[in-house]
Amino acid sequence: MEESFFYWYTGGLNYLTELTLGLLAVSLSILYIRKKKIGYLVVSAILAFLASGGSLNIVLADLSWLIAVVILKREEFIKDKKIAIPAGVSFVGTLINGLAPGNYRRAEKDLKEGHSTFFDALRDTFKCIVSEDKILFTSAVFILMLLLAFVIFTIYKVKVLEGKVTVLNLVIVLVGTWFARYFTMFPVCFGYHVDEVINMRTASSYEIVAKFMYFLVVAVLAQFLSEKFEGKTDRIATGVLAAGVLLALILHSALSEDIKSGMSYASYDDYRTGALQENYAAREYVLSALTLAEKGSDAVIYVRPYRPAYSTYGMGLGVEAGEWVNRSAAGFYDLNTVTIVYLEE
Repeated sequence: MEESFFYWYTGGLNYLTELTLGLLAVSLSILYIRKKKIGYLVVSAILAFLASGGSLNIVLADLSWLIAVVILKREEFIKDKKIAIPAGVSFVGTLINGLAPGNYRRAEKDLKEGHSTFFDALRDTFKCIVSEDKILFTSAVFILMLLLAFVIFTIYKVKVLEGKVTVLNLVIVLVGTWFARYFTMFPVCFGYHVDEVINMRTASSYEIVAKFMYFLVVAVLAQFLSEKFEGKTDRIATGVLAAGVLLALILHSALSEDIKSGMSYASYDDYRTGALQENYAAREYVLSALTLAEKGSDAVIYVRPYRPAYSTYGMGLGVEAGEWVNRSAAGFYDLNTVTIVYLEE
């Protein structure tokens, strides 16, 4: 069992920050189109550039959304080319990010036969998103949430796109959301030379982007059907709701397990059982011991047994002084080595 180390939480913060900045840039870009206030455009461009400096899998998702705004608002774009400024700024920032020498060095670090070239990565990415999407759609909660969202969008006639949704717009959304998911996973597959997700943070990043995209498809589809079958939307919504209820009854046991495996339930359960408190008490002890250790010494920290918390970040110090996280911690605290010893009950 690993002991979490506080500064590894910055990895999660980095992903969340760039995703938030990107979504804000998209929102402000849309506000500029609607209200024509130049301030929205300026702030959107600034946020888009800031978001482009993060992890490439999120950066490319942000860029694809900004490009999608321009495509879906192509009629407004013909009249006002400034609409494309946030997407253009994001593209430049992404290009600078992608051409950074460190990216190539990392891509060449662990070459694997059949997974080494750019074209291998294109294939690997396709295979990866198919396998990840299969996992998404084995979630009974996710499927039911999509059905419920469709019902709500249909009943309240939610308009995601201004005007009527044409077949062309529907196709653009379907294709665009697929590419957004593809671009999210491509840097991961190319960088690690794999056709599967190997890190929890990249898996979670893809899951967030993919769920956004699927809910967007459902919203646009609901708008399209509401407009095409005007006057019959209540019947459509009722039918989908009935199907959702039936599915929930059929998948009752799977639904229960799915809820218990979710982060919200895991966080609550860890707090309820006291595992979360024990985890953070142990982490506080480790950090205090590192702080008090003599500079330049070989620090050996003995940790008493504690219950694992499933909702906390898993990256942390290992039991070997040579592990790279341990070496990093030793450097941070001006120590020679850091070794963690987990005591048995």
